[in-house]
Amino acid sequence: MLRIPPCLAAFALLSLMPSCVSPERPLTRMPAATRAVPETAATKIHRYVARHRGWPRSVYHIEQHPYEESYAVFTVVHHGDNGAYPGGGKSFVLFCDPHSYRVARELALQ
Repeated sequence: MLRIPPCLAAFALLSLMPSCVSPERPLTRMPAATRAVPETAATKIHRYVARHRGWPRSVYHIEQHPYEESYAVFTVVHHGDNGAYPGGGKSFVLFCDPHSYRVARELALQ
């Protein structure tokens, strides 16, 4: 069976995001980000972002994507990225344990 590396799969997921976003409107969600972020996951991700990036909650939002290789996948989208998202900005992807939502790894969007 062919295994796709997680970074390539995350890139493929994020390539579905529209490349242009109007500066008057907030960032739109990727088509794959359809589920609400569980409260426990949001709490742990907010703590992670505050600890590792120092961002207040007002400058980003969290999107959940389908599980990949038994990880819960979330994108932390910085509102200042505008047209740079999904790559070249401050936004990033987190791969978390699906039960504890502990961050297992972070992937920059490039």
